Amino acid sequence: MSGHAPFLHEIVSSPANLDARRIYADWLIEQGDARGEFIQLFFELEGKISGKRRAEIKRQLKQEIKVQTKRDYAQSPAIKKLRNPEYRHGFIEHATIGMTDFVKFGSEICSFVPLRSVSFTSGAKQIPNLVKCDHLKSIDTIDFHGNKFSDPSFAEFADCPFIGNLNSLRVRGSAIGIETAKRLSKGKSLSLSSFSVSFANLWDNPCSKQICESDNFAALEHLKMEGVPIGKESAKHVSQSGFRDSLRSLDLSFCNISDDGFEHLVSEPKVWPRLERLVLNECNLTDRCLDLLTHKDHREKFPALTYLGLNFNLIGDQGLIALANSVLLRQLTNVRMSQNHLSLDGLLALGGSKHRNPKTEFYLAKNRIRGGQLSHLIKQYGDFGKFTA
Repeated sequence: MSGHAPFLHEIVSSPANLDARRIYADWLIEQGDARGEFIQLFFELEGKISGKRRAEIKRQLKQEIKVQTKRDYAQSPAIKKLRNPEYRHGFIEHATIGMTDFVKFGSEICSFVPLRSVSFTSGAKQIPNLVKCDHLKSIDTIDFHGNKFSDPSFAEFADCPFIGNLNSLRVRGSAIGIETAKRLSKGKSLSLSSFSVSFANLWDNPCSKQICESDNFAALEHLKMEGVPIGKESAKHVSQSGFRDSLRSLDLSFCNISDDGFEHLVSEPKVWPRLERLVLNECNLTDRCLDLLTHKDHREKFPALTYLGLNFNLIGDQGLIALANSVLLRQLTNVRMSQNHLSLDGLLALGGSKHRNPKTEFYLAKNRIRGGQLSHLIKQYGDFGKFTA
């Protein structure tokens, strides 16, 4: 193992240095070690290769990952604490682990694998211990999943000395609120590119205002506030935020922003220059939202938009017809409007639209259409999406 040690030390101490992995892979191949080819397959998958070769590599990796996982788990009992390991560039980079186990075994784990992304389960009382862990310094993505934090307990995380290394932070199913929002907004070293808070019943409009006005979030690229008690005011905060120019993905699903909130998103004079993905599932939206989006004064404000998610709303045929008649439809590659109030008239307008992109994937399942009507639609315009009666 001694010959491997210098390579592995460089890989685990500098997880972002992919050149170290390439060099190690070459050395392994020279030694006749199959792991060298295993590592190289990940890099080949990222290159310009044929669809056939890509499929071959994925099948090969699916089998070889099972073998490599057994080998990695055999290195140390601590590594066996990792659940659902994900391999990236030949090594485990993401896994799920209980927070208590990470506090206890994280140092040993991170001495064997270049862990960069962690989903923490349980351990709500472990925050004071977690923030002291030196092995957090290599982690750039954290997902707190159902940890049942209270607002004061989680707010301590904002004081973690390594929080400045984070690119992405996600909190789901905890009672975090204004104290957490203030601490994250005012922390001196935080600079996230992705922030997500989901189903946190204390996360309200003042919390979103803190985030939207904070310099710590000025470079945010992905924002998700899902299933939290915000409304149209938070949509206004987002539309006037410092990260408007950098945001690439916005998800306010299950937040009941309504048409009035949607109007805030489209009516500000500035454009959304980089926004590619807009998801507003179950937000109590009607035809008016698509009338606003496709209006001649607003449609050029989303030059990069390709993904539009509007599932579980109250949108009817008039809204879909407005989209079908708009040049905005040309740039969309994914439109999701399942479980709205669409019927055959709206779907026929969409199918016959001169602006419809042949490559666009439409998911419009469970709307007001009968089986015979669906057959007629597909016969006339082809099967250009997912439709069910």
